[in-house]
Amino acid sequence: MRRLLAVAAVGVALSNLLYLLMAMNPGQTWAFVATLSGDNFAQGFAGPVLVAFMSGLVNRQFTAQAPNRLWVADATRIPCGEGVFWLAAVRDAFSNRIVGWRCSDRCDTDLILGALEYGIWSRDLRQGELIHHSDRGSNYTSFRFATRLADNGILASVGSTGDSYDNALMENFWSTLKIELVYRRSWRTRDEAENAIFAYIDGWYNTMRIQKGLDDRSPDEYEAAWYATANQARAAAELTNAP
Repeated sequence: MRRLLAVAAVGVALSNLLYLLMAMNPGQTWAFVATLSGDNFAQGFAGPVLVAFMSGLVNRQFTAQAPNRLWVADATRIPCGEGVFWLAAVRDAFSNRIVGWRCSDRCDTDLILGALEYGIWSRDLRQGELIHHSDRGSNYTSFRFATRLADNGILASVGSTGDSYDNALMENFWSTLKIELVYRRSWRTRDEAENAIFAYIDGWYNTMRIQKGLDDRSPDEYEAAWYATANQARAAAELTNAP
């Protein structure tokens, strides 16, 4: 009974949020996805749950004016001697920084939630400012995932079915990762593969790998420059408005 009440409470919260979002975006196309309780949200809860996502909210415009305005996410397979190995990641469209990632031997809701939680923990998010964009995979449209986005005031956007161009920014990162790391290495164990991915993302890609689209800076350098400029502008405004 407690589980059913918890599900009902979350359902009411999501319904209220969706009502407000739809009222604020009358011209927006919405994708409604029925998900089952197989994502382990609540044991004993039977029947489909209707979850809504903004369809085409990003519209292949993978740009942002500041950090934490648009995140794109996806998961990919990594070859490994021990068998199937999956990597999920979340990328900030402003700086191309990988803000969260996680590895697992399963591509399930726990995997993509782990990458999302990493991003939420490591970034300074503000209610209603961030859009999370992904494909329409069952994990990204699951009730658990939609609830976690709603809990943090993150708007959910999904691309069209089976169209890689609708998540091109994330596909671009997978291509870079595989060309620069995966296709050049082989790993006997999942631990070896995960350590190599950690060294590449956190030790190289985010911190040192320069990109032409970032004025030949790394993602971390690009964000640091933006924050420095923003802080200077804020300080100047405060001086101007001081009595």
